[in-house]
Amino acid sequence: MTVTRPSLLAGFALLGTLAALATPPVHDSSPPPPPSFVGGIHITEDDLDAYADALLDAGLDSLQITVYAAQPLWDSAEIRFDPAAASDITSLARAARRAGLTSVLVLRVYLQHAATANQALWHGMIWPPDDQLERWFARYQAFVTWAADLAEREGIDVLVVGNELNSMTSTIPLTAVPEGLAYFLDPTRQARVRQDLLACARTVADPAFADDLRWADGTKYDDLEAALGSADALQHQWARRAVFPDDPHGPITAQAEAQALAGLNRRRAALDAGWRGIIAAARGLYSGAVAYGANFDQYGEVGFWDAVDAVGVTGYFPLSRYGDRGDALDRRLDAAWRTVAADLQAVTDKPVYLLELGWTRRRGATVRPWSYGRVDVLETDQPPPKEGAAIPLSCVHWASQATDERERVRALASLRRLVQAGGFPALRGAHLWKLSTDPAHAGIEPFAVILGDPADAAYLDEAAVLGRVLRSRP
Repeated sequence: MTVTRPSLLAGFALLGTLAALATPPVHDSSPPPPPSFVGGIHITEDDLDAYADALLDAGLDSLQITVYAAQPLWDSAEIRFDPAAASDITSLARAARRAGLTSVLVLRVYLQHAATANQALWHGMIWPPDDQLERWFARYQAFVTWAADLAEREGIDVLVVGNELNSMTSTIPLTAVPEGLAYFLDPTRQARVRQDLLACARTVADPAFADDLRWADGTKYDDLEAALGSADALQHQWARRAVFPDDPHGPITAQAEAQALAGLNRRRAALDAGWRGIIAAARGLYSGAVAYGANFDQYGEVGFWDAVDAVGVTGYFPLSRYGDRGDALDRRLDAAWRTVAADLQAVTDKPVYLLELGWTRRRGATVRPWSYGRVDVLETDQPPPKEGAAIPLSCVHWASQATDERERVRALASLRRLVQAGGFPALRGAHLWKLSTDPAHAGIEPFAVILGDPADAAYLDEAAVLGRVLRSRP
């Protein structure tokens, strides 16, 4: 069944208004070529100069600086940012400059999870109503222009005007509902996945689920079935309201489907115009390279790559199967990275940055790198029982999963080998998620890499070699 979306927009009347949000004129000169680098994102550091020196000692040459705006509700046009954050950005940018590090400023939106309305959602699901898009873009543009002006004054090398805003940056015209919406619109599909997770959970001792039943808004569920069922229901409601805002509980008729598809495409055209206006406004104030950061599974939906200087992507690509070991794991990783490179090349000819690259220390972390909490069922290294059947799944409870310090080293080494052999020619940089000088962060942040810790030396050595290879490219 093709399920798609009606719209509240009256034709394309909003497009001119959104495009007019741009702030002319742009700088007369073209921006410099996007720099090559390998570095990382910090957690919290008391001594920024010591942190910069630790990056250099590890053979890295770049620091990513993050600034957040907050969105109180997923379906609101309200966005808030604190101009006082300029002092933190300035401190980090100046520490990077003193050390000779390339600086990258990434703008992110935080969907406030303390609000019950946002439970089970994330910033990639922000969806202001169609009649509030102009207001959302006006507020977001204020955030971007504030950051662009600061980036120009502080000599920041790359400005990333947004990150992982899947629902707000999917602008390619549709012929059918995208898979991300289709899944949440289908309770039967949701139920199948939920039952797989519950079957997995039955193999784990109940006390291990204590943290899995608490949500950021204060809600605590009695058991995992109630928690997962509530999340599915909330995500289904989100999809119905996004796709059928005029009648989210009504029947899905052929007429409703046709209206929905036309509405989604009008919305996508408006979103595209809005982002082009945002990028033009940034260029009016900032003379460096401008990028946007898409999610690893959504960059093909972004239609405005021609307007930026570099394509940012989070690097949480599925790279392996659970149970892969030794040479078999290396072969799977090598093949997966070649596929990643080819898929990106098919979408854009712009330089590519992996703005978040990392894996946890848990065994199986390269199967679904984005999965690191609660329970999950991972694709295994076993063949399907028969032709056309699904790949067998294995149960993982991440909190009690065994560690494997080498798996993420092998994943990074595989990428390094590909680049060293001349593959992935579009790749220009990568930032490790996340780098710290404090060993205590390893017990707090699942992805933490500790600078100066012998346990992470091999991982950091691979990153340093990758950086040298990227910088040597013409």
